[in-house]
Amino acid sequence: MQSTIGAEDYLSFLLVMTLAMALVCELPIIILVLTRIGIISPQFLITKRKYAIVVIWIAAAIITPQPDPLSQAMVAVPLMIFYEISILISKFVVTRKRRIEKA
Repeated sequence: MQSTIGAEDYLSFLLVMTLAMALVCELPIIILVLTRIGIISPQFLITKRKYAIVVIWIAAAIITPQPDPLSQAMVAVPLMIFYEISILISKFVVTRKRRIEKA
């Protein structure tokens, strides 16, 4: 019996998946910073939601090692949840900024 996967293949796969998921989990923080700077608004995120979902599913198809829909969904659904959380964070930042400007 021969092993078809080596330690180098396993470690490179693990590294790529870990870095991809780390970047994905940073999405709300990136949106927070971009909203505070004024580059992105909640309305922009809401109007571009359709395009974001398409891009998320394409990214999930690229990130996942297997082409089956279940693994793609396991990546895409959390990404979509992070996108929705980013919209909520952006709304919170804008309302807080308006309160500070009024005071």
